[in-house]
Amino acid sequence: MIPTDRRAMTAPMRPWIQRAGEWARRDPRAAAEAVVVFAAAIGAVAHQALWWNWAIEDAAISYAYARNLAEGQGLVAMVGGERLEGYSNPTWVLLLAGVHLLGVDLFVGSRALEAVFGFASVLLTWALAREVVADRRSHVPWIAAVMLAMNTQHALWGQSGLENGLWSILLAGSSLRVLVEVRTGGPPWSALGFLALAWTRPEGILQMVPAAALLAIVVGQKRMPWTRPVAWAALFSVPWALLEAARIAYFAWPVPQTYYAKLEQKDKGLFQWNLAGAGWLYVRNWASTTSWGHLAPVAAIGILGGRDRTPAIVAAVAGTFGIAVALVGTHAFVLPYGLMVLVALALAWPAQADGRNRMGLGVALTALAVAGAAEWARQATWMAPPSFESPPLLADVPVALAWALLLLAPLATLDNRRDSDGRFLIAAQVCLGILWSVLAVGDWMKGFRWFSLIAVPLSILYALGVAALAEAAGTWLGGRRTAVLKGFVTAGLLLAPVPGAIWHGEEMARSPDTSPDAVYTRVQFVDAVRQRVHHQGPWVDFDVDMGAHMWWSDYVLVDMAGLIDIPLAQHRFARAFIEEYLFRERRPHFMHVHGNWAKQSAIPTYPEFTRDYVEIPGYPAGKSIHPGNHIRRDLLLAPAWPHGDARRVPVGAHLAFEGWRIVSPEVASGRLFHLEIGMGTLSRDPKDDFRVLAFLTDGSRTVASFDLPPAYDWIAPHSWGPRGRFVGHFDLAVPPDLPEGSYGLGFVLLDANGVPMPPNNQPGDPDDSDPHQHRLPEGVVTPSETQPALFSVAEFWWPKALEIVSIDAAANHARTDREKALEHAKAGACETAETSWYEARMHRPLNAEWVADHLPTVSAALSDCWARRATRSPGQALDALEKARAWNPNGATYLATARPLADALVAQGMEARDAGDAQTAYDRFSSSLRIWPWNAWARRWAEEARTLRLGLDEASRQRQKEAVQKQREEARKAKGTKGSARGSRSGGPSTPALSASGESKSPRAAPASSAPPAP
Repeated sequence: MIPTDRRAMTAPMRPWIQRAGEWARRDPRAAAEAVVVFAAAIGAVAHQALWWNWAIEDAAISYAYARNLAEGQGLVAMVGGERLEGYSNPTWVLLLAGVHLLGVDLFVGSRALEAVFGFASVLLTWALAREVVADRRSHVPWIAAVMLAMNTQHALWGQSGLENGLWSILLAGSSLRVLVEVRTGGPPWSALGFLALAWTRPEGILQMVPAAALLAIVVGQKRMPWTRPVAWAALFSVPWALLEAARIAYFAWPVPQTYYAKLEQKDKGLFQWNLAGAGWLYVRNWASTTSWGHLAPVAAIGILGGRDRTPAIVAAVAGTFGIAVALVGTHAFVLPYGLMVLVALALAWPAQADGRNRMGLGVALTALAVAGAAEWARQATWMAPPSFESPPLLADVPVALAWALLLLAPLATLDNRRDSDGRFLIAAQVCLGILWSVLAVGDWMKGFRWFSLIAVPLSILYALGVAALAEAAGTWLGGRRTAVLKGFVTAGLLLAPVPGAIWHGEEMARSPDTSPDAVYTRVQFVDAVRQRVHHQGPWVDFDVDMGAHMWWSDYVLVDMAGLIDIPLAQHRFARAFIEEYLFRERRPHFMHVHGNWAKQSAIPTYPEFTRDYVEIPGYPAGKSIHPGNHIRRDLLLAPAWPHGDARRVPVGAHLAFEGWRIVSPEVASGRLFHLEIGMGTLSRDPKDDFRVLAFLTDGSRTVASFDLPPAYDWIAPHSWGPRGRFVGHFDLAVPPDLPEGSYGLGFVLLDANGVPMPPNNQPGDPDDSDPHQHRLPEGVVTPSETQPALFSVAEFWWPKALEIVSIDAAANHARTDREKALEHAKAGACETAETSWYEARMHRPLNAEWVADHLPTVSAALSDCWARRATRSPGQALDALEKARAWNPNGATYLATARPLADALVAQGMEARDAGDAQTAYDRFSSSLRIWPWNAWARRWAEEARTLRLGLDEASRQRQKEAVQKQREEARKAKGTKGSARGSRSGGPSTPALSASGESKSPRAAPASSAPPAP
C-alpha cells in the first residue's frame, strides 16, 4: 500500500535532515559556507547554460574521432582514411567514444558531461583552496568557488564541446591531491592525475612542472624523503613513456598533428621579444576585455600573501613594468595598471609593529577603485587611450620584465608559512598558463580559450588577494566595524569582475566563434553541388573547418589548415608542393578558397587553378553570400559526349545538341527521373549563348516541361571553348497524376534573346567526314504539315523515351537491377555491377532508406569484386584495390589482398630510401598509401622523400637562397658596369639609379619558394 501521509513519505530522509540541522546549529559558519559553495556550483552550471546551444567547430573533430573509434574504424578522421592525430585531447576523445558506445548523441552527451564537470570543478576548487590556505576560518575557499562560477572563460569554454571542463577538474583534483601528499605523505596518486592532464592537452605537461618542483622543494626542506618524489616521477613518466611509444607506433609522429599545422609553422621563436607581438597582445587583450587586467594587483597580492617584508621591491618592479608596458604600442590603457600595482603592493600591508597603516591602505584601495573605474568607463564609452611614444631606453625593458615576472613570480611565495606550498603551486600554474598563451602566439578563437585552462588557479589566486585586502582593511579600522569593512571590501572586490564578464559574455553571445552548425551550411551546399553534377564515387573536397565536414560528410577531405592533412601540415604552401600535391595528386572536385586563406595560400595565383577550376555562386551566410566556392571544370565540360552520336541534332552554325539519355526510364508517377544531355558550341560570342528546354508529351499534348540551364548557369556557353562539351545531369519530377504508359521526350533550344532555334534538317553530303553533321537522327519528330507543334515550332522529340509505371513496378525494377549488380559482382564484372547498382538507385532516387538498407550488401560485393580483380590483373592492382577500399575499407577480401601488396611496396620504398633514391622511395610509399592508408610510417617516409625530391629541406633551401643572393649580386654588378660605361661615354658619374626610397632598382629574383630545383 502506498503511504499518503507526508510524514511517512519523508521518513527515510529524516535522519539526514536531522543530522544536517544539528551540524548547522553546531557550526553555522561551515553550514553557510556549504550553502554558498553549492550555490556557486549551481551558478556555474547556469552560467555554462547561457551557451548551451553553441559549440566550437573544432569540437566536432573530437566527436568524429570518437565516433570512428567507437565504431571500430580506429583513430582516423574519415572512414577508410589515414591514421593521423588530428585532435589534441586524447582523454576527451576516449571519454566521448564511451558516450557514443552508450548510444548517446555526442552533441547532447558532451554538454551533459560538461555540466557535470562545471559543477564538480567548483567543488574541487573550493577543496583545493581550503588545502592551500590550511585554515578552516579563511574566506578564501568560498571566494575562489564564487570567482570560478563567475569566470566567463570557464563557463564559455566549459560548454564548448571541447575538453576544457575535463581539464579543470583534472587540474583541480590533481593539485589538491599533490598538496595532500605533501602534507600527509600519502601515496603519489596525483602523478596519475597529472598524467591524464598531459593527455587531455599537450600543454598539460607544463602543469606537471609546478607539482614536480614543489616536491623537489619539500625534499630540499627535508619535509619528505627523497623516495617519494622518485616514486611520483616514476608513476608519471613510465606510463607517459609507454603512451608516447604507442602514439609513435600508431601515428608515426611524436606530437599531435595540430602542432605541425599550427605552432611549428608560426616560427615566431621561443621567446617573443616584442610586447606588440601576437602572443603578448593576446594576453593584454584578455586582461583588458575581461577586466582581469584591472584586478592584476589583487592577484599579485595573492602571490605575496599579505606579508610584511620588502613589498616595496616587488612594487617597484611591477610598477616599472606596468608603466613601461603602457608606453609601448597603442595600448596605453595599461598605464593605470602599473600605477595600481605600484601603490597597492607598496601600501596594502601593515608595515608598523602594531599592524596599522591606515593611510597606506586607504591610498591602495583608492588607487584600485579609481584606476579600475576610470579604465572601465573608458572602455564602456569607447574612448581611445592616450598614446605615448616609447623612449628608446625602454625598448626592451617591458618584455624583459614580463619574462622575469612570469618565470620568477612563483618564487616570491616561498617562506616558512603553512600556505607557502599551495601559493607556490597555484602561482606557478597561473604563470605557466600565461606563458603558454605567449608561446602559442595567442589563439584564433575569440573567447580567450587559453585562459580557461588557468581559471581554477587564477580564481584561488584572486581569492587570496581579496582575503588579504579584506584582512588589511579590518586591521586598519579595528573595533566593532572590522567585520563590516571586511565584508564591504570582499563584496566590492567580488563584484569588480562582473562588468567585464557581462560585457565579454554579451559580445560572445552576439558574435560567437564558428560553430559546427554554421559550417554544416557549407557541407549542405557542397552536397547540393555534388548532387547537381551527379558525381559518382569518392568526392574530394579542399576546405577548412574540418569538424563539421568530418561529422556530416563522407568526403575525402583535403584540409587546407593541415589539421587532418599531414602533407599540408608538413609543407604548408610551398609552391612546388602545392603544384604537385593539390593539382596533380589530389585534384579536388571542390575547392573552398576564400578570404585570408586565399591570400595565405596564394592558390588563386596558380595557373592550374585558373585553368581547371571555376567559381560558382555561393550560399547565404547571414546577410551576405559566402563566396570562394570553386568546382573542377571537367565536372561540367567533357571532351566529348560519352554516349555516341545517334541522337545528335545540329542547331545553327555553332551549336550541336549532342544527345540525351534517361537512366532507368521506368519511373513511377510523382517520382524523379534522371536525364543526361550533351551540348556543344563553337562560338565565343556572348550573343550566341543559348538555353535548353525539355518537355514530356503523350503524343498529342505536352504534359510537363523543364528548364535545363547549360552548365547549370555556372559557365556561360561562349566560355566553353572549341572542345568543351557540357554533359549535364538533371533530376526531373514527373507530374503526380500522370497516367501509366509511354511518353516522348523533346527539346527546344533558345538563343540569347529567348527566340527558339529550329534544328538543321538538311540532308548531308555522303562524302562528308561527318555525314550526320547536317542531318536529323532517326526517330526524331519535328513539326511538319502532318505533325503539329506540341510545345514550340522549333521542337524535336523522341517517342517512347520514358515509361510511367506503378510504384510496385518501379520497386521491382529497382530490385531486379540490384540483384543484377550482385550477380555481376560475383561474376567479376565490376564495371557492369556498378552500372546496375546505379540504375537500381535511379529507379528509387528519393528513397534514401531503401538505399541505406541495401548499400552494405552491395558495397561488400563490389569491394570483393575489385579486390579479386587485383589478383587477376596485377597491372591494375593499385587502381582495383583503391576502388575496393572506396566501396568497403573493411572487406575481408580487400584486407587480405591489399596488406601484402602494401607491405611489399613499403619494403621497396625502404630499399630506395636507404639507397638515396628519393623519387623511387616516394613512388613506392605513396602507392602503398593508396591501397593501405593505415601505415602511418609510410606517410611519414613519403613526406620525407617528397621533401628531398622537391628541394624543400633546409639544405636545399639554403643553397637556393645563396643562389638567389648570388644572382642579385651579379645583376647589381652588371648594372653598375653598364652605368659606369654610360658615365664614361657621357662624362657623367657612374652611380646606380635609385628609387624614391633610396633603394637600388636592381631586378628582383623570383621568390625562393616559387620553383625550387630538385636536389
